[in-house]
Amino acid sequence: MSTDEIRSINGLELTLIPTADPLEAHPIDECGPPSRTVPPNSPARRACFLLVYLLLFVGFFIVQVVILITLRFEIGFSVNGSGGWFFLSMLSFATTSTLFILPVLAFLRKLPTLTKKAMALAALAVLLDVIVFQVALSVAVPAVSLLPLSTFSTDLTNMDCTREATQEVREFFAAMSGGSGGEVLDFNNVVIVYGGLSRWFTGVAMVVDEAVHLPVAGCRAVSASLFSHELTHVWQVQSGVMFEEGARGFWGWL
Repeated sequence: MSTDEIRSINGLELTLIPTADPLEAHPIDECGPPSRTVPPNSPARRACFLLVYLLLFVGFFIVQVVILITLRFEIGFSVNGSGGWFFLSMLSFATTSTLFILPVLAFLRKLPTLTKKAMALAALAVLLDVIVFQVALSVAVPAVSLLPLSTFSTDLTNMDCTREATQEVREFFAAMSGGSGGEVLDFNNVVIVYGGLSRWFTGVAMVVDEAVHLPVAGCRAVSASLFSHELTHVWQVQSGVMFEEGARGFWGWL
């Protein structure tokens, strides 16, 4: 009897319909194990895993940034400059890696074998994170990146109009320090740049650590009133006032 004939089993009539491939009636998830319908090297499968890895990387990066900012405000200005931010970025990388790896170890219930390939991949991940993070810092807060300030920004600190606009503020803080000039606000490390978050995202002047970021190049955005406000924030950073409430104060303000 052929498969397309009607059979009777225990009084029930069944119609058997042949298929070219029994797996066709049961599609397999593209990201699942290889099967006859999903070859291990199919474009759809590669694209699926690429998307998963990309989402994991973005999620990892976002968590690392949140931890970095939290550490920045909890530790305060005692760790500053490009070296200090590099230390914080590596500390946040280690913390984020632990948060991501612990659930995997809990699921496996055992420590993975540290093969040469696994160690090489781990070293590559650290190197990739350092490169990506330094590029991101150079775009968002260029003065604290290990990359040259001129990579994505323009230094306006020594422009004539900038020095003239900041002169009144310098004199004000010098008067507050009794004429010594550097006790209340130290101008030696103050950087004024066209770039950072102000240029690419917010469109308004802002301060990160000792760097004043301007959204407009040249002398168009330079004024005494602007620097009176922004350099006060620099004083808050240098004096530690900015970090008195810790990370909770920053996230609450945000």
